[in-house]
Amino acid sequence: MKVLTRLLSVAACVVAGFAGAAEYQLNSGVTDWTQASSYVPAQVPGAGDTVILPANETFEVDAASGSFATLSAFKRIVPSAGSKLVITVSEGEKTLGCAFNADGESSKGAAIGELVKKGAGLLQLGSVRQVKAANGYAFDYCTTTVLAEGSLRTTTDAEAV
Repeated sequence: MKVLTRLLSVAACVVAGFAGAAEYQLNSGVTDWTQASSYVPAQVPGAGDTVILPANETFEVDAASGSFATLSAFKRIVPSAGSKLVITVSEGEKTLGCAFNADGESSKGAAIGELVKKGAGLLQLGSVRQVKAANGYAFDYCTTTVLAEGSLRTTTDAEAV
């Protein structure tokens, strides 16, 4: 009985962890990612959450800003078709802690969204263009990464998101 109770308790914690993750839509024209009014639903996403960029929009973020710290803590940023995230690292090194990608399976190889790095500094990406799933299957993220200025570094391995 104790084993069953313990297993049910662990299962409840796991389910609660998954229930906490949510998807948010970034509103058009957002310049401050730290405000609840920037998202639908109107709440600043947390570390386990995914933020979807609206189609055909460009969002610019300075890596020295609070907005970069906020977005870097998300689990994932998913660009819609034609959307672009421009990150400026003026000096030094900054790490984009979250994955920036569109799912390669659902888009069947089409390039969806773009990440552009500007500024003289170095941007370290928190994800790579290819990810291996838990079953060993590898798939490519369907995003374009553009180095306009400075340096850009990617990791060699990433977890499936």
